[in-house]
Amino acid sequence: MTRTIQAALSPLLIVGSFCGLGFFEYPLGRPRPYFTYSYFLITWSLYAYLFYYLVYTSYTAFLFLSWFNIIIIITAIVSMLVNLFRFKELKMCLRKLSIVDDTLEMLGTPKEYQRLYNWVIGVIIGWIALVFLLNASDSLWLNYEYFSLIRICVPFVANHLVHVNTLNVLIWVTILRYIGSRFQRINEHIHDMLEDERTKGRNKSTLLQLIDEQRVEVKKYKQYMWILRHVHLQLCLISRELNKIFGISMTLQMGCYFVIFMDVSRHIYRSYIDRNTDITIGQTLDNLFDYIWAVVHNAKFLALNLMCQTLCNKANETVAILYKLSTKNPGEDLREQILQFILQIKQRELKFSGMGLFNFGYDFVRKFYVSVVTVLVIIIQMDVPNPHHAIPPSNGKY
Repeated sequence: MTRTIQAALSPLLIVGSFCGLGFFEYPLGRPRPYFTYSYFLITWSLYAYLFYYLVYTSYTAFLFLSWFNIIIIITAIVSMLVNLFRFKELKMCLRKLSIVDDTLEMLGTPKEYQRLYNWVIGVIIGWIALVFLLNASDSLWLNYEYFSLIRICVPFVANHLVHVNTLNVLIWVTILRYIGSRFQRINEHIHDMLEDERTKGRNKSTLLQLIDEQRVEVKKYKQYMWILRHVHLQLCLISRELNKIFGISMTLQMGCYFVIFMDVSRHIYRSYIDRNTDITIGQTLDNLFDYIWAVVHNAKFLALNLMCQTLCNKANETVAILYKLSTKNPGEDLREQILQFILQIKQRELKFSGMGLFNFGYDFVRKFYVSVVTVLVIIIQMDVPNPHHAIPPSNGKY
């Protein structure tokens, strides 16, 4: 039985530590910085050696030195450094979230750590399956015409940082999804108060009895509303702190997606719309693997923005429920407390921004795809050649 949110998220954070996205902890809650730094030094030295060896011996430099892969590498390195420097802030957010869960439990909302743990295990299994699928498809693509044992290993190095970026997105989305469930529970509590008011309106008693009941209920509701108000504001604060932690890496991720979408779309256009030659089996496989990568990156992009938009909607949905509750003739003090609650939410609505440049959500998705299409049209009109899809022949040594 999982008892804390740290324990529920620990499998995902441990995998992230092996990928350079956080400190190792043993036991849980005690970071091991010296071991972490030693591990990073060894793994990055090994990665640099494999990078040099594969680039200069397997004739696959185009996989490493293309301009969009350089952006992916920069994004992964920045994400690792930011996650290390702000690891304590992330752990503090999880502790605050645990306190919120304890408070909601006192109001009758059970903790959902076991469900979160099961979700985390599913996320890890899905991520590992995705890693093998993408690496296997790239290995098949590289070895279709010129087989080489080294080329089988190339995708495991070339795609490593792509998978690290994917894992970083999954960590943030998982935490946001759980925070969204907490906002949903708060809305359910307020909705229950609204239903109680409607029930009392239908079941009227004598005047004196009704007045006595109202005095008791108003006092209880004031305490109840005060707790929900502070829990809601605390969740908003935690969400903003998480936005600061992951904001830089997620903004760079959006830049990666923009470049990748543009490159894949251009290749698909050249293959199917602007083709002047017959389609071979090799070109078909090339297009198929481009489709696979396009679907994967689109899924990550849409999932991230969908989760941010859903969380903001749940946080702002509280205002609509509070307005309905304020019209059900509560006591003057309770009505004032409700209006203050509404004012605090409206004064600083919850939004997730990318370093202040844009806000994640449906509107950003629309503008993003419009920008991709616009730049793609300009590039097509300029007729810029794409040098990254021709597989050079092997020297026959491998």
